[in-house]
Amino acid sequence: MSLSQEYLNIVTLINLKLFLLSCFLFSVGVVLSPLVVKKNLKIFLFYPLWMWNLLKKYLNPQDHFLKLFLFIFLLNSGSLFCNLVSGFLMIFPFIFSVLLGMHVGIIMFKETGGWGLMAIFLNPVSLLELPAAWISLSMGMEIGISLYPDFVFSHVVDSFWEGLSVYIFVVIPLLAISGIIEVTMIKIHR
Repeated sequence: MSLSQEYLNIVTLINLKLFLLSCFLFSVGVVLSPLVVKKNLKIFLFYPLWMWNLLKKYLNPQDHFLKLFLFIFLLNSGSLFCNLVSGFLMIFPFIFSVLLGMHVGIIMFKETGGWGLMAIFLNPVSLLELPAAWISLSMGMEIGISLYPDFVFSHVVDSFWEGLSVYIFVVIPLLAISGIIEVTMIKIHR
C-alpha cells in the first residue's frame, strides 16, 4: 500500500457528520460570544480573557520566529489533544465545541468591537486551525459515542487509536502549517 493510500485511509476515519456538528456547535459559541461579553458573564469570560492576557504578556511580535512558532504550535497542539481525549468523558467534546467558539468569539469581540467575528472564518490561519480543531473535536465525539450505551472498553480503545492517528497525521500538520503562516503574518504586520 502506498504512503498516499495509507494517508487517505487515515483521513477517511474522520466522521463528516461529527465534523460538521463540531463546526456548527463552534459557530453557536461564536454567535453567543457578543451576548456573553455584553452581559459580562464572568463564568464564560474568565478563561479566554485570562489566556489572552497571558499570551499578550509573554509573547511579543519582536520575539524570535521560532519562539513564537513553538509557543503557538505547542499551545494549539495541547489544546486540540485535550479535545480528543475529552471524548472519554462522553459529552465534553460537544460542550468544548461550543466553548471553543465562544472563547474565540469573546477575544475577537473584545479586540475588534464585534466587527472581527466574521474574520474568524476568513483569516488564512483560521482556514487551517479551525478545521484542525473541528477534526479533533469530532474524533473526541467519536470516542464519547463509542462509550455509549455499553461502555465496552475495547471499543473506546479502538476509537482512541483511530483518533490519535488522525491527530498525528492530519491535525498536527495542519497546526504546523497554520503556525508558520500565523507567525509570518505577525512578523509582517508588526
